[in-house]
Amino acid sequence: MKRWISSAAIASLLMGDSLAYGASTSTAQQPKWKDAYKKYIANYLKSEDLMIGDCVITLVDIDRDGVPELFGGLSYRTENVIDIAYTYKNGKVQKLTQKGPGAGDSGSIGFNLGMTAFVKGHILVYKEKKTGKYVVIGKDSGGGAVSVSGGDYSLTLNGTVLTTKEINGFYEEQTEGGNWEGIYYSSGKKVSKKQYDASRSNYYAQLTALTKQSSTIAGSSNANSFSDPDLRYDMTDSEINEAIYKLYQSYSPSK
Repeated sequence: MKRWISSAAIASLLMGDSLAYGASTSTAQQPKWKDAYKKYIANYLKSEDLMIGDCVITLVDIDRDGVPELFGGLSYRTENVIDIAYTYKNGKVQKLTQKGPGAGDSGSIGFNLGMTAFVKGHILVYKEKKTGKYVVIGKDSGGGAVSVSGGDYSLTLNGTVLTTKEINGFYEEQTEGGNWEGIYYSSGKKVSKKQYDASRSNYYAQLTALTKQSSTIAGSSNANSFSDPDLRYDMTDSEINEAIYKLYQSYSPSK
């Protein structure tokens, strides 16, 4: 069943109700990034020929400055592309560029990393147990019916440059006999499947996942409930505002 949210409640959040956000973001910054991002999200959702069912929009604070970065794109089967990527700094929205590997399709903004890395459950924030250092990891992958490639990528943001580094990677394909065979990498070195699994297990054992992560809205391909996705075709302005409200409402800084 679809939930209807009052226009007053939506307006309150989109105009910057600071009580909905964690204390690490200043009250002066909160309404600015919300208001600034809103038009970019709305314009993207109104894009002509957008495959809204495969669409994902995510907020995640990569550089730990209390203001989330904004990502939007497509993630489903053979589609894995980032169409929009922004940060809010110095009082304005700024486009991100990316350096480093990824498993995505190079779209109009030239990212190697794909939107699959920002799907709920794929973009995760951790702390190193020994140092307390924050680590943001995107689990990216792409392929088709008989092959798939991807990996775990650490994400760092310096200004407007997003840098990715492959922690572990893989390429798998289905043989004529129906079995799957693969090539696996750890820290850039080719390893066996057993070594690959052990390397991933050992790496994540050094990290603690934070309870508060990213915020995501999605179409039917990536929604928790196929019957009631956040994003649908031919959305009205009111429905777009409702989706943005949900995205903002569910976001809080990772702690």
